[in-house]
Amino acid sequence: MKLKVDSTFLSSGCGVLQAFCLFTGGGVFGTIAQTDAIASSTVAHALLWISVSAWVVSMVGYLSRAFGKRFYDDHAASVFGLIFSIFYLIGTICFGVYNTWAAGAKGSQNSRSLFIFLLALLTTVGYILEAIGNFMTGVSNDKSCSKAPSPSKAENGKAEEQKKVEE
Repeated sequence: MKLKVDSTFLSSGCGVLQAFCLFTGGGVFGTIAQTDAIASSTVAHALLWISVSAWVVSMVGYLSRAFGKRFYDDHAASVFGLIFSIFYLIGTICFGVYNTWAAGAKGSQNSRSLFIFLLALLTTVGYILEAIGNFMTGVSNDKSCSKAPSPSKAENGKAEEQKKVEE
């Protein structure tokens, strides 16, 4: 089985935005996991679960699209983007209020919390832009980002020849 990379998706705005969300989301849960933020705060623990679940679902969708397949349909991708943007927004605001700018957050703990907050904020913006993009492509019927990759001309020609032979 030979896998072909869909370079048109990877270089499109949707592919770059999904990769951005994966990189920043991975930074969020990686930084939370490597610091003591998870042991000291329930909000950090919640943000960790939000980021890990969003990262896993996004990675499955991204890799399947990168190899020219579709694991989720358009409706599921739109719903996932909307849900992740809402959860990330709530988690980022709560993390900023209770960890980053809390009364007891001073010194090096504040700098780590600020870094996590900024990564979560960037990820939130990425998922919001992805949700808006999915909504706009659904409204305008422009399926440039949400359409399944079309087969190449050679594959299409083989499929047409095979149909003729079967008839």
